[in-house]
Amino acid sequence: MVMRESPSYAALVTSIDGAIGIVLLGSAAIVEHAVEDWRQEASGRAIASGVASTTAEADYRLAGTRLRRLVWDPLTPLLGRAAQVSVVPDGALNLASFSALPTAIGVSG
Repeated sequence: MVMRESPSYAALVTSIDGAIGIVLLGSAAIVEHAVEDWRQEASGRAIASGVASTTAEADYRLAGTRLRRLVWDPLTPLLGRAAQVSVVPDGALNLASFSALPTAIGVSG
């Protein structure tokens, strides 16, 4: 039986002492779908089409939280007390603003 790998995203985390950690983030299809969902919500089209701002914000936070959980949260255990983090995204992740994603503090969903 031949197994084929599906395209996936991974992150490399280098610590100050030079140690490198690799974190598998999941299939490219899932990550790229989450990026597209977040971009749709971040575009403001919902508000422009008449969706209530509170509903649009809730939808944005939900899409952003999903994306953050996929691509950022798995890295946090390796970041320790880092004073600076550099993100060099590839593929569809280049279209996402990591600083615009909702934080994990006080987020449910």
